[in-house]
Amino acid sequence: MELRHIRLLCLILEHGSVSAAAKAAGLGQPTVSQHLRSLEEELGLLLFERRGRRIVPTEAALVFHPYAKQAIQILETGRQALEEHLGLVRGKLRLAGSTIPAHYILPAVIASFHDKYPGVEMRLQVGDTKWVVERVKGADVEIGFVGAELDQDGLSFEPFAQDELILVVPPDHQLAGHTLSLEELKKLPLVSREPGSGTRKSWEEHLRRAKVALEDLRVVAELGSTEAVLRAVKAGMGVAVVSIWAAKDEVMRGELQTVQLDLGTMSRTFFLVRHKSRPLSPSAQKFVELAMEGAPLGKPP
Repeated sequence: MELRHIRLLCLILEHGSVSAAAKAAGLGQPTVSQHLRSLEEELGLLLFERRGRRIVPTEAALVFHPYAKQAIQILETGRQALEEHLGLVRGKLRLAGSTIPAHYILPAVIASFHDKYPGVEMRLQVGDTKWVVERVKGADVEIGFVGAELDQDGLSFEPFAQDELILVVPPDHQLAGHTLSLEELKKLPLVSREPGSGTRKSWEEHLRRAKVALEDLRVVAELGSTEAVLRAVKAGMGVAVVSIWAAKDEVMRGELQTVQLDLGTMSRTFFLVRHKSRPLSPSAQKFVELAMEGAPLGKPP
């Protein structure tokens, strides 16, 4: 049974005549009549009675009609799913991430996604948390990954990974491996991220709980990237509070040392941010699923 024959049957029933169905299908009337005869022969049933220039559906046609429509609808749904699939494997995916997720967590997710869907062209933009949230809100990207949850109407923030803030010092620093009080920290030169950074926002929240403001500390520089902060510390400019994701390799190589603050463990959560009212593209939805499945929701490294 051919799909085109079923479609034409439905068109004849819905439009009331072969000529109207032919016009709707963009075919000649003789062609439609021939297709109808082929369907009747295959079914072994008369679907229409000819009464002069008019045709009248038989009871068999009326019984068959809802099933024919259902078959067409199911196939149409399948076609849409295939189109989504083709859009997925050949489409473009726009992402944005703040420094730590973009540099240290997302590359592995992107590589895994590329293995599954090599036809998707991905673009990852990097900025601070505030900038990423603005990109999502303005529909410049579909999904963002940030280091802090901001108060933004219309956006949802879903936890997807954990982080820990640590205090790092140069390897030859006299305090390396020691525990430091906040009063002692106030005397040390501190290198900080810029306002708008998720790392800075989280660090300020931990300080606030201890009734200390960042302004109470001896900030000697505000730098626009975590890499710049780490380089400044290694160069001896001062100490810094950074993500363990960013500093772990330098610490393992002995290029930096950690100092325990008496604030306890300074943990934070990374968030996946998306617009509540905008449906995700198929590629974005698959990326979200993969990120949530593969993200390190337990302890950071």
